[in-house]
Order: sequence, then C-alpha cells, then structure tokens
Amino acid sequence: MKDLMTTLTQRIRNSPFTSKFLAHLRIPLYRNSYALMINTAATSLFGILYWFIAARAYPADVVGTNSAIISSMLFLAGIATLFLDGAMVRFLPKAGRAMPKVIGYSYLVSGLAALVVSAIFLLGIRLWSPALLFLRDDYRLAVTFIAGTVIICIFSEQDGALTGLRQATWVPFENSSYAFLKIILLFVLERVLTQYGIFVSWIIPAAVLIVMISLLIFRKLSTRYLDELGRHQEPIKVSEIARYAAGSYFGYLFYTAYLMIPPLIVLQMAGAKASAYFYLPWIITNSLRLFANNMSSTLVVEGVINSEKVMDYYKKSITHMARLLLPLLAILFIAAPIILQVFGKDYSTQGLSLLRILLIGSIPATMIPLHMGLMRILNHVRQTIVIQGVVAALMLTVSFWLLPKFGIAGVGWAYLFSHSVVVLFILATQYKFLFNRQVYTNPKVPSAEEEFTAPRLEK
Repeated sequence: MKDLMTTLTQRIRNSPFTSKFLAHLRIPLYRNSYALMINTAATSLFGILYWFIAARAYPADVVGTNSAIISSMLFLAGIATLFLDGAMVRFLPKAGRAMPKVIGYSYLVSGLAALVVSAIFLLGIRLWSPALLFLRDDYRLAVTFIAGTVIICIFSEQDGALTGLRQATWVPFENSSYAFLKIILLFVLERVLTQYGIFVSWIIPAAVLIVMISLLIFRKLSTRYLDELGRHQEPIKVSEIARYAAGSYFGYLFYTAYLMIPPLIVLQMAGAKASAYFYLPWIITNSLRLFANNMSSTLVVEGVINSEKVMDYYKKSITHMARLLLPLLAILFIAAPIILQVFGKDYSTQGLSLLRILLIGSIPATMIPLHMGLMRILNHVRQTIVIQGVVAALMLTVSFWLLPKFGIAGVGWAYLFSHSVVVLFILATQYKFLFNRQVYTNPKVPSAEEEFTAPRLEK
C-alpha cells in the first residue's frame, strides 16, 4: 500500500498538469492574487456562517441595527486609512530599509485620523444618522465605537503592508483567523451583550491580530523581504507617498461611500428589518468585488517592480478574472434562493431579487478595479478619482430615487446601472488604448510628482 501511494504521488508530481500548474504559481502576479482570492473566499464563507448564526441568535431588528453600526464603523475606518494601505502596495515593493518606517508611520497617522473622524461622527450624528443617536447617548457605546474604528482602521492596513511586501500568502491566515474568532465571540457574547454582541465581536479579534501580525512583519517577514528585494531598492520620499496617497484618497472616499452608505440609507428610509434583509445580499456581492480588488493589488505590485510588462500583466489579469469569476457568478445566481433560505424564509423572500440583481451588477463592477490598478501604476490618479466619483454619485442618487419605489431591490438596480454606465464609458473612450495596441516595452511610469500631467503611453 505504501509503495502504491508513493508511486501515485510521484506520477502526480511529474505529470504535465502539475508541472504547468507549479510553473503558473511561481509567477508572483498569479501566486499572490490566488492568496488574496483564497483569503476572500475563506472570509466570505466565514462571513456567511457568521451572519447565519447572528440571524438565528438575534432578532431581525437587532441584526439590522448592529449591521448599521458596523457599516458606520467600517465607513469611518475606510475614511481614516487615508489610502495609506494603497500607498504601501504602491511603494513598499521598492522601499528597502525604509520599509519599517513606512509601515509604522502609516499605522500611526491612520490611527489618529480614525480617532478624529469617529469622534466627529458621534458629535454630529443627529445630523447625518439620527437612527444611530443611541451611540452617542451611552458613553460606553461611544468609547467602544471610537476604539473599534481605530482598531479596524489599523487592522485593514495590514493587508496593504503584507501585499506590498509580496507576502500576500499571509493574508488568508490573518483574515480567516479574524473571521473564526468573530464567530467564537458571537457565541460567547450572545447572552452577555444581547443588544450589541454582534458589534463588539468585530473589535476584539482585530485588536489581537494587529499585535500578532505586526510582530510577524517586523521580526520575520522584513528579513525575507530585504533578501528578495536585493538591488531593486529605490529611495522613498515622504512627499512622494503623501502626494500619491492624497490624490488617490479622494477616489477612495467615493469608493468607501458607495459601499458603506447604502446600508445606512436602507436603515433610515426602510427600517431595521429591511436593513437586515438588505445587508446579507450586500456583503455577499461585496465579497465578490474583493476578488477584483485583490487582482488589482497584485497587478500594481508586479507592475511597479516590472514596469516593462505593465500592459501584458493588465491583459492577463482581465483574462484571469473572467475565467474565475463568471462561472462563480452563474452558480450563485442559480443557487441564490437556497443560499438565502439558510438564513430564514423572510431573508429569502425579501432579498432574492436584490441578490440576483447585484450578482449581474458584479460583472461591470469587477472590471473597474482592474482598470484603476493600471491607472495607479501609470500614476493617472485623476482618472481614478473621476471614475469612483461618478460611480458614487450615480449609485447613491439612484438609490435614493428607486428605494421608495422598488424597496431594497432598488439599491440593486442602482448598483447595476452606475457600474454599467462607467464601464461602457471607459470602453468607449479607451478601448483603443487598452486593447488595440501591441504589448508595450519599457513604458514610462511617471513619478508621483507627475501624476496629474503624465502623458499616456505612446508606441
């Protein structure tokens, strides 16, 4: 039996398919993108399990209220990152010995920003989210909310640090551990914090993992990073990072707005129960969008390191995403009733149309991050701002208009419409630039100082 297993193992190892697949994984563009996609898949599955338990353990109105608090916290944490996580993806690949300072100062600056924006949010909460006024009325909730925003902000930046170090294979471990710990805490807090156990379960695991991953980065991965980087180090200017982050940040604010504000709109206009039925399809769809975000991040890292292959990497990324995502979307579209039925009959009845519309909208929605990844490599930051600003304006405006007429499905139609309009515009205006030219050699990738004046690539 042992000899048989040894023979089978050797045949599998020496087969053409295995050799081809291993060669495929040796390419950092694919290896790191797979790691991030595995992370997305694992955390999405954990997320579905998490909200299944929450839906069974807590009343629908409690789930809706907690999901709105969490959306607010994530929205504010996204604002407070100042796009420094994206800047780390862009600059860490060649930062060299400046790496610890880049990461450390990014954590410090974004953490202070999270403290400020969460405090401002609570002070003016009567103006922008009256339904969450109770957060300010209870000082314990207020302190927890502010602390949670700071923690989630720094925790989210760690993915950017690991990706920029070309160590994205650690990201699935980090986020799967986080998702697992959240589920454990959901059970523990069910009887201790009957109203806000869902909210608190997001904060404690993130705080623990910040310490663990920081120790991993500075004590172990930094040495491996410097060995791999070798002679490719470049001097990093604070002004260059600040200029790049500032330019990209405006676009990131728009992106954060159209992902995090819709749950608050639903809560305010349709109530807590509708918010619960809306939130599950929303997080399922956003998980799919993360696949494209992951591919975009690895595209940026590899495009910065190997600038002569930028357009080749871009085209490969589009093909790779299509092969992975389209079959998954088809399966989810067919299985949507079964998926939602797991959470309860009401969730399936109320959220089915929304989920299917959002799945269709995911096709154009996942094309946009790849295009913006290319624009970031080329430092065409103005274009990324315009793209995300238009999506946000269309998404939120059309949601306000359609929600009273079509219920929560109206937000799904707004999602499909806004992303489709932007993708069609990109294709109409830039198809020749993106697809009709030969593979580029030695393209000029301008510095951040040239980001708003950089010419497009020429033959």
